[in-house]
Amino acid sequence: MEFDMTVLASAGWQIVNFMLPILAAMAAVYVRRWALPLIAKKRLELTTDQNARIDAAINFCMLTAEQLKINGVLPDGAAAKNWVIDKAQTELKKYNILIDVGELADKIEGNYNSMLSTGVPDKQALISQAIDAGVAAYKDSGTSDEVKSFVTEFSKKYLAEFGVTVNVEVLEGLALAKLNSLRY
Repeated sequence: MEFDMTVLASAGWQIVNFMLPILAAMAAVYVRRWALPLIAKKRLELTTDQNARIDAAINFCMLTAEQLKINGVLPDGAAAKNWVIDKAQTELKKYNILIDVGELADKIEGNYNSMLSTGVPDKQALISQAIDAGVAAYKDSGTSDEVKSFVTEFSKKYLAEFGVTVNVEVLEGLALAKLNSLRY
């Protein structure tokens, strides 16, 4: 009986080709089991400042999305959530903060549920808060025109943080009305 080496080599390659995907899958499982704890540990190493920036980015993007939904620019539901995730990731990349999309989505869901229980400030409430804060900060520090200018600029910046834009003349009128109500 003679052995034909080509048949033996062919059988060997068939076994290797059969076993290769199985071995690759097993290797992937073991690498994943090894890598996941390292990734989780790295996530826990975020500094207090980084965690604060993450929370601030999420809150800012969520409030902006709420205003966009109120104004009819952004649809409700999954599209809004994806918009918030995208904008929050863009904001965090500016600070070289990388966060897992799933983890970011979980934080957004938590913030959304919190907002539902406490309520989202509407546009009028934000404008009122801005005017009141500006007047309280500057009311005894200058002439009516100086105070009105300060309150208008302060309110414009404050509202911009929430993605709200208001006509400057309207802000000036509201500031003047608030100042006059304090005098009488």
